[in-house]
Amino acid sequence: MNHIKYAILIFSCVLMYGCATHTPIFKAKAPKNIYLDHEFGAAPALETEQEIFKITEQMERYVYLRLKPIRDIPARTKRMIQDLFDPNQLDIRYVHNADLTASEAFEQGAANCLSLTILSYVLAQEARMEAKFMDVKVQENWTYNNGVRMLNGHVNLHIKEPIIHSILLKNESTYVVDFLPMLNGPKRSSKRLYKNDIIALFTITKVLTLWLIMN
Repeated sequence: MNHIKYAILIFSCVLMYGCATHTPIFKAKAPKNIYLDHEFGAAPALETEQEIFKITEQMERYVYLRLKPIRDIPARTKRMIQDLFDPNQLDIRYVHNADLTASEAFEQGAANCLSLTILSYVLAQEARMEAKFMDVKVQENWTYNNGVRMLNGHVNLHIKEPIIHSILLKNESTYVVDFLPMLNGPKRSSKRLYKNDIIALFTITKVLTLWLIMN
């Protein structure tokens, strides 16, 4: 009888071991469509360097007809600056959120300080004028938009005359393309920016503007 009990006990242990070995482990499955990707629009395409600084046939024609006939570089520079704001020529108007490429600003007649700087640079390059970007420190200028308060920066473009060398004289004049006089903002200091800096600023500004629109 004891042998029978012993056999039954071993048989029971085998059954329990078998259950422990072959019983599949239950894994909870995540419900379908847990992520609402379909509720979001496609990611906005950001402009490339070529698109930001693109010059169109209309822009080339403007440079050819209005700027290149003037051989004197200072006079050529002054004409371009005058034409930018002349109602009978390019007539560029200041729009604080006009984050536009050079060609868009030219076609739409609107720009903020960054877009105006990019447009002026492209036209100056096409007209064979030396130009450089400047980061201008101005008095604090805050913008409140959709619950977000932002500190605005400012950039402009400096166009230089060729340096005239002589025995006793080295003369250099700089012309500034800037919306700031229209905004009555005092300048504190400035430093040079390079093309990659402008591309980064343009991209960051565009992303921030799109974020504000979506929110």
